[in-house]
Amino acid sequence: MFKELFRGRFKGHPIHVMFVHFPIGLFSAGFCIDLAAFWIDETHLPFVSFYCMAGGVAGAIAAITFGLIDYIKLAENEQLFKKAGKHAVLQLTSVVLFGTVFGLKISEFPVVSDPTIVMLVVEAIAFSVMIAGNFIGGDLVYSDGVGTKEI
Repeated sequence: MFKELFRGRFKGHPIHVMFVHFPIGLFSAGFCIDLAAFWIDETHLPFVSFYCMAGGVAGAIAAITFGLIDYIKLAENEQLFKKAGKHAVLQLTSVVLFGTVFGLKISEFPVVSDPTIVMLVVEAIAFSVMIAGNFIGGDLVYSDGVGTKEI
């Protein structure tokens, strides 16, 4: 079983693809909730966003770990390696930006304040970059078969 995990698979299925949905969903929810918290005076929204961001960072660490395993396996195919590199750079940039906002939020914990304009702008950029990276990642899976067949 451990040998399979070190190859980025669990019971024959790609682990990276299993984990990516968590940071995508949690970062997206955190951003949307921060937008709502900026406009609506609801004291619980900043806390919900904080925990979404925390989960997004944790999920991203897992996704990045297994994505790196998949990326290394693509080294022999220059075209796919370059495309996967673009995907990785975009997703890592997004995680760093969302992580920065989370870092600002955790610096005040247990108090969680409403998001600032700067936080929302950084989150909007991170969200846009994440969507672009998701598109390339989806193309790698659905068009190129990365993770679904031996390349």
